[in-house]
Amino acid sequence: MRPSAFLRHAVAAGGPITVSVKPKSNTTQKAKGSASRPPVPQPLVKTITKPIEIGSFCEMGRGVGRLANGRIVFVDGTMPGDVVNVNVKKSTGTYIEAQVRDFVSKSKNRIDPPCQHADKCSGCSLQFVPYEQQLDLKYKSITSRLRRALDDPSLPIDPIVGSPRTQGFRNKVEFSFSPDADGTPRAGFIDRDASGVVDIENCLLSVPLVNDILKYVKEKALEVDMDFGGQIRRLTIKTATKSITPEERAYADSDIMTDNATAIGDTSTEIMVIVVFRFVDKKARKLMEMVGNRFMGKAPKVTEDRMAREQRLARERSEADRKKQGGFWADWETATKQNSGRISHTRPVDPSQPRVTSLYMSTNKNTGRVVPELTQHELYRGDAHIVQQMEHLTFQIFPASFFQPNPEQAVVIYRLAREMAQLTGSENVYDLYTGTGTIGLFLAPYARKVVGVDYVPESIESAKVNARDNNISNAQFYAGDMSKTLNKRFIRKHGVPDVVVADPPRQGMAPEVVKTIRECAPQRIVYVSCDGATLARDLKMLCAPADVSSVAAAPARNVDLDSIPTEAEALDRANRAEAEDAAPLVQAQYRVKRVVPVDQFPHSAHYETVVLLERVDAENK
Repeated sequence: MRPSAFLRHAVAAGGPITVSVKPKSNTTQKAKGSASRPPVPQPLVKTITKPIEIGSFCEMGRGVGRLANGRIVFVDGTMPGDVVNVNVKKSTGTYIEAQVRDFVSKSKNRIDPPCQHADKCSGCSLQFVPYEQQLDLKYKSITSRLRRALDDPSLPIDPIVGSPRTQGFRNKVEFSFSPDADGTPRAGFIDRDASGVVDIENCLLSVPLVNDILKYVKEKALEVDMDFGGQIRRLTIKTATKSITPEERAYADSDIMTDNATAIGDTSTEIMVIVVFRFVDKKARKLMEMVGNRFMGKAPKVTEDRMAREQRLARERSEADRKKQGGFWADWETATKQNSGRISHTRPVDPSQPRVTSLYMSTNKNTGRVVPELTQHELYRGDAHIVQQMEHLTFQIFPASFFQPNPEQAVVIYRLAREMAQLTGSENVYDLYTGTGTIGLFLAPYARKVVGVDYVPESIESAKVNARDNNISNAQFYAGDMSKTLNKRFIRKHGVPDVVVADPPRQGMAPEVVKTIRECAPQRIVYVSCDGATLARDLKMLCAPADVSSVAAAPARNVDLDSIPTEAEALDRANRAEAEDAAPLVQAQYRVKRVVPVDQFPHSAHYETVVLLERVDAENK
C-alpha cells in the first residue's frame, strides 16, 4: 500500500487525520489552484524513546498516536487514552508501525478481554474495547470512507446495527495445525504477528462443542504421531441452526429413546467437521475413525421397531436427494455408497443440543497455504450437508459453500436488501455473487424472476438445491467468472435487470462488472459489502457522471416472461449482433440513497454495509 493511501486509514474523532509539514522554503509552497502535494518524507525512525499517547483509532482498528514532529504512529492493541512505550516494527518516510513494549497508563475505558487468548490470537483484536465503542469505531470508519470517496460531507448514513450476541455467534471457525519454532505442535488460530499458531483451549466465537472437537482432534493426532503442518493442516468446523421438526420431537419423546430427562428445545444445531490433510494414509484414517466414533457414535444394535422408524425418517428426509443425478450429486452419491459402512445413524436424546452430523476427510496437496479452491472433500461419515434456517427458508451448506458467518446478522442484511430492492412482483432481479443463493431466494417470492451468478460451481449447485427444497421456481442460477459471464449475450438471454443485488468478496467488483451494470441501467442497485475500502471505490465508479442520453438509451423493462427469447433464439440474435456488441454503450449514473452498516464481526474491525443506489433519471439531473 502506498504511504499516501495508508495515511487515509487514520480516523480522528471528527474526521480523517492528515499530516501538515512546514515547507523548507517558498519553492515548495503549493501554487494557487495546483494539485495537492503528498506529505514530505521524513527520516526513518529506528527507536522511539518517549511515551506515545494514543488519540484515536484508525480504520483497521489500531491505535493512532503522533510524534512531536507530527508523524503518525500506528500501534496494535491500543485504544484512545492509552499511553505506551513502543518498539518500532516498521518505519517509512511518512508513518511508523509499532508494538507495545509496556503501558505507562491505560485508558479508563479499557476492559479486561473475556478470552484467555486475546493477547496473542489474531481472531478478535478489539476485545479490550467496550462493544459500544467498537460500534462507534466502525461507524466512523464507514462514514469517513464513503463521504471522502463520494466527496459528500453530508452523506446520510444510518446508525450501525449491532450484533445481539458478541460471543457464540459465529457459524464457521478454521483452526490451523503447525509446529512452532522449537518443533512443538500447535493447533489453533494464527498469532497476531502471523509468525505461528496460538494453541486454543477455549474459543468463545462459536458453540462450546467446537472446543471439545479441536481438543480431541489435536490429542488423537498426537497419539497417532501425525506431523502437524506436514500432514494434518486444518480443522474447519461449521454449524447450522434450524427449527426442530415434529418428527424429531416425537422421536426424542418416544420410548425408543432412554434417559430422556432433558427438556427439548425449539431449535437444532448441526455441526460439520472437516479435517484437511496434505495426504491420507493409515494414520489419517485412524484419526478419522476415532473422531467419528467420539462425536457421532458407533453404529448401535437396534430393535426391529427402531430400525423401521429410522428407515422411515431417512426416506422422508432424503427421498429427493436420492433422485438427484449428475455433477455434484453424482459425486455425493458415489461418496455415500463408498462410505456406507462407516455412516452412523445414531441420534442424540435431545435434538436441540449441538451435535456432529457431518464428517469430511479432505485433502489439500498445495505446499504453501491451504487454498480452499484446491481442497478435495470426501464425505467420511454422516450427512453430506448441514441445514441453516432463515425465516421460512432453509439452506443446505456443504464444505465449499460460502455462508455469512453470523446467521442472526445475516438475516438483518437480507431483510435490508429485500427492503431496499422495493420489489412489487414485476421485477427482473440479478443476484450477483449469489453464493448459495441466500439473498436471491429471499427476494424471489417478491420478484417476477431472479437470476443468480457466482464463480464457485459448488455454491451454484447448492443454490439450485436450495431453490428446489424451498419450492421456488422463479430463480435460476449460473456458475462462471463474473467479468466474463455477465455480458451482453447473457443479458439478452435472461432479460435486462430492473434491480441488481451484488454481494462481492472483499476484493469488490471488477471494473468490467461495474461497467456492465451501468450499461444495463437497472433502476436500483443494492450493494452488500464486507470491505469499506472496496465499497468506496466501487460506489465512486457507479456514481461517476454520465451523459443524459444514458437513461434514454436504457432498454425497456418489465418484459413479459413469454417475450423472453429461448436459448436458441437468444444465441441466434447474439450471433447476428456481434457488431452491436462491439460498440460501447452509454452508462447510467447512480446516486447513493441509503447506507446501513451492520456489525457481523464483534471484537474485530470488520463490518458489513448495505447500500441502496438509484439511477439518476434525465429529468432529475
